[in-house]
Order: sequence, then C-alpha cells, then structure tokens
Amino acid sequence: MPERTLPAMETFHKLSLSFQRISYKKMIWVKMDGAIDSMNVERLCASIQGALHQGREKFLLDLKNLKGFEEKSVQVFCDRLKNYRKRINLIPPDFADAPLRGWLENLRFSSRPSPARD
Repeated sequence: MPERTLPAMETFHKLSLSFQRISYKKMIWVKMDGAIDSMNVERLCASIQGALHQGREKFLLDLKNLKGFEEKSVQVFCDRLKNYRKRINLIPPDFADAPLRGWLENLRFSSRPSPARD
C-alpha cells in the first residue's frame, strides 16, 4: 500500500503546523509554532484528526515552539483528541504551567523526547 500524502505545512490564525513522516518508527511528527487560540483550535483539531483517521501511524505532537495556549483552547484541544490518545505522544511546551500540564495529563499523552533527526 503506498504511503498517503501529508501536507508539508499548514497555516492557521497565529499557528503553523509542519508534518514529517518518520517511516522507520511508523510515526508522524507534527511540529507546531505560534499560539493555539479560539480562532484556530477547531481547524487545528480537524487537521490532526483527519490525518489520524487516514492512517495507523503514531503521532508525535511537538508543542515546544508554542508561544501561547488559551485555557479554553486547551479544553477543546484535549476533548477533540481524547479518542486518539493511545496513538499520540507529546513534547510539551517549555512554558507549560500547572493548569496546562493538568489538561494534557488528562489525555494521558506520553511525554517523549524529540525523535532523532534523519
């Protein structure tokens, strides 16, 4: 079966995503840069859900370059992706405070180090 095509990059209001397939790990690395807010969280979740629905790879959501994350958006983000939590690993943002970490832990995402560069 041929590999499905992923967009190289998507841009939303104040947020950009880049997708990188790591074939030998059967993983897709999604790097986020910018801020997740009420203006982009629905499109962000729809994009990630669509990619998760198309394949069986695990996803590494790299949040370390996020500049900000609105509290309500954290709730929406976690709610929309909770059904995929077994396939999602997370690199948390450096600024992650207790409330944000609490929401992300509710998803039971695993925190992972950055994957080795190809």
